Amino acid sequence: MKRCQRAAAILLIIVLNLGSLTGCRKNQPQKTLLVPETLSVCLGSAPDSLDPACAAESRDLTVISNLYENLMKLAEDESGNLTPVFAMARSYEDEKHIDGSVTYTFRLRNAKWSDGSSVVADDFVFAWQRLADPAVNSPNSQLMSMIKGYDEVQATGDVSKLQVSAKNSSTLVVTITGTCEWFLTDVCTAPAASPLRRAVVESTAEVTDADSSVPVPAAPADAWASDPTKLVTNGPYCVGESGTHSITLVRNERYSGSEDIPETIRIVYASTPEDGWDLYQSGMVDFLAELPESQLQLLAEDPAWEPLALPTTCLLLFNTNQDVLSDPLVRQALHTVIDRTAVSAAVNAACIPAGGLVSSSVPDPDEDAANFRQHGGDLVNCDPSVLSANLRSIQQLLEEAGFDADIPFPAMELLYPALPQYAAAAQQLAACWAAAFHLEVQLTAMEPSSLDAALASGQYMLALMEYTAPANDAQSFLQNWVTGHPNNVISYSNTAFDTLLAVIHSASDDNARRGCLHDAESLLLEDVPLTPLYFAGTAYALRDDLTGLLRDARGTFRFTDIQQILLPESPAASGS
Repeated sequence: MKRCQRAAAILLIIVLNLGSLTGCRKNQPQKTLLVPETLSVCLGSAPDSLDPACAAESRDLTVISNLYENLMKLAEDESGNLTPVFAMARSYEDEKHIDGSVTYTFRLRNAKWSDGSSVVADDFVFAWQRLADPAVNSPNSQLMSMIKGYDEVQATGDVSKLQVSAKNSSTLVVTITGTCEWFLTDVCTAPAASPLRRAVVESTAEVTDADSSVPVPAAPADAWASDPTKLVTNGPYCVGESGTHSITLVRNERYSGSEDIPETIRIVYASTPEDGWDLYQSGMVDFLAELPESQLQLLAEDPAWEPLALPTTCLLLFNTNQDVLSDPLVRQALHTVIDRTAVSAAVNAACIPAGGLVSSSVPDPDEDAANFRQHGGDLVNCDPSVLSANLRSIQQLLEEAGFDADIPFPAMELLYPALPQYAAAAQQLAACWAAAFHLEVQLTAMEPSSLDAALASGQYMLALMEYTAPANDAQSFLQNWVTGHPNNVISYSNTAFDTLLAVIHSASDDNARRGCLHDAESLLLEDVPLTPLYFAGTAYALRDDLTGLLRDARGTFRFTDIQQILLPESPAASGS
């Protein structure tokens, strides 16, 4: 967690009158830390899926991150930044090849699944092949995209082509296509890439009717995880109870990591953030993962408050195959008059006006810059006061494109997912364009699956989509727009951009890589096949007497290091 994120989290706690978690003054009594036996938390509503490959929501991935353990895990260093440390792996070696690929050899520590069987390298092979399998249709499959053979798996469905293998029970070998800074930090720590026991997952394999020998329809990919109490896990917790209103995690007695963790974590469900806030206010939970809009608005009144950025950017897509939008001057005009501050505010108070495609969640090694966005600077306007000054240049752009008072701008249709936040953003965009040049925009809400189909087929003019990067690295925000990429729904093609991404992929020098990332982002936004609107943000609440909560850039939380702060005058601390 970067310094600005930590400061924002502490500020949030102060504003909510939850107290301070920072150090003591000289005259203050020394703190005593105690691991609480039970921790009650609210992550939102009940998980949609506890299958690591199929889980998409941060609440689901938070539960999974406390049930399973990947090769590495994130921990805070002395500067407060998150860095990967060993978890299931006890060591690794990397070997670079002439073709630019890199082979990692991981040695696993001795560990047991919650049913007593040994965790072996093939558990990772099975899980990672399954994650890449197009038949599973995992929302997290792009985590495997840098592994050699991933494209072949996508094309053929043959998961054996993914270059991940078990040399023996304790040695995992993975070959990636080039230098990838986020392989260790984001793939090897991702809850979605946790190991799985093949026998458990395949327990719902297709069966045959004994009388008719007719195959029963195949179960959903995540059917094996439908009963959380039957999950076999390798992390610090397993599921003790699961009900309509909550799920209880209990310490996994076979976990050989730290034993100094809360015995029980009770996760209470809330259908809305407002309900979650009521649980927090009443004292029923000690942690709330998502604050309601009413509390976000209160925080936003303080100009010093900053929401915690997520690796998610809301994008406006231009279909450049449509006649009017094939002209970059028209796209530039539509892009330039957008009031991103107004759009962000219309969605919620935790949204951050997007100064570029790459979210401000992405860290930057430059000590003078808190994040990648700050290091590169804003590439699009986020200052409402500049909009009026741009109107004349917009008129000039439109005149160059052949539109004036005698040739009005043609009507357009904007597609967006049928959810309140996108409706608010779409309405604000329409207002910006109507005010600037009297553009009539038809707003059409669509179910997400239907919108995905429209984007894939190119049957749209303008569309809103939220893009969540598979890793909190600038490359993962840019790679989709390479010529021919299967996720390149805007059909963008630029040889210079492709060349920059190829250099980034193989760069061994960090400074050169970072420079190319900034250049590639600038080039993409100069062409305006899309324009960023806002970065998704969040804020959470934690009791003032608790410390040690770990939050990663994906917005998932780990509770194993939480401790209670006790002071000498506290009855609990004095033994009474």
